Amino acid sequence: MTLVLGLAVALFALGMLGVPKALSMDADDFMAPAITSCVNGLFISIVFLSHAKGYVPEEAFGPLDEGCLKVVSYLGQLMVTTFLFYSGFGAMESIKHKPGYIKAFPARRILPFLLDVWIALAVYLVLLPIRGGQTNVETVLLAMVGWKSLGNSNWYIFAILAMWVATYAAFRVFPDEKQRPLGVALVTVLSLLYAWALRHDEIGSHFYNTIVCYPAGMVLSLVVERVRSLKLDSLRMLPVWALLFAGSVVALVYLHGKRGSGLSWYFAMTLAFCAMVLMLQMRMKHVSKPLYYAGRYLFFFYIYQRVPMILLRPIATRGALPFVLACLVTGIPFCLLMVRAHAAIKKRIFA
Repeated sequence: MTLVLGLAVALFALGMLGVPKALSMDADDFMAPAITSCVNGLFISIVFLSHAKGYVPEEAFGPLDEGCLKVVSYLGQLMVTTFLFYSGFGAMESIKHKPGYIKAFPARRILPFLLDVWIALAVYLVLLPIRGGQTNVETVLLAMVGWKSLGNSNWYIFAILAMWVATYAAFRVFPDEKQRPLGVALVTVLSLLYAWALRHDEIGSHFYNTIVCYPAGMVLSLVVERVRSLKLDSLRMLPVWALLFAGSVVALVYLHGKRGSGLSWYFAMTLAFCAMVLMLQMRMKHVSKPLYYAGRYLFFFYIYQRVPMILLRPIATRGALPFVLACLVTGIPFCLLMVRAHAAIKKRIFA
């Protein structure tokens, strides 16, 4: 597993250097889709390894897997923070630049996403007998909004739907351009209420312990032009950038040690991690194409990565690396096939 993690990190690092040229692409802004997709591509690779380890018997792990297991354990939910952070940023950017975006939000953003989820759930329903699982109508209905799972990863579905509903409500209440900070403030309040409500339910903390990254992304969108004007990517500002980057790393390490002290500390840690990643993005002028495409099709690699894990679980007894490689070799083509399948199905429905 460490070998696969090392490959993903090497792809990311070489992409930043622009080598090899055939596997890299240019980026002209620290929040350009090329960069955010590449970062998400790296983290979805780590999420894949995190999920894969859950299918491997403890005795099948070898000494070469230890490095990956330690990285995954250290990161915990930090590996998904950018998914929410960039989603919040993207939503706010669309509100700023696309007239009528919020009014059309349920039909153009939420409904197509739900349809993608429902198509994926049909695949997991087919796999249910292989898993030896059973279900009922209530579970299926709850799985359709991410509250329950049919074998798929589900918490992010529920969390992002909650944030999108909060975004729609907030910017219907505050629709004017001058009211945008109020809209973001309301989304922030609603995200905190979401976390508070779920803490009092019988559900895992992963449903809510990174949720503040979404409104944080919206805040960045509000001030992004001021951040760009600082020109932290310039050679002249390198000392300032280095100080800010070092500060974010120190803050992350300190807050990571405090993460068990309460949800507020965990929230602060996730924001420090986003700040560290953001500072790194400011020095990126090139990105890795493979990781860019992994991030571009993030939903499909997120929702379908467990399919090969379920089907190939017997291989896991032979070791983590053979299992992971087999899942990659079969899973990547399957995910890309499902990209086309989803597009064809939605084209027929929305034609």
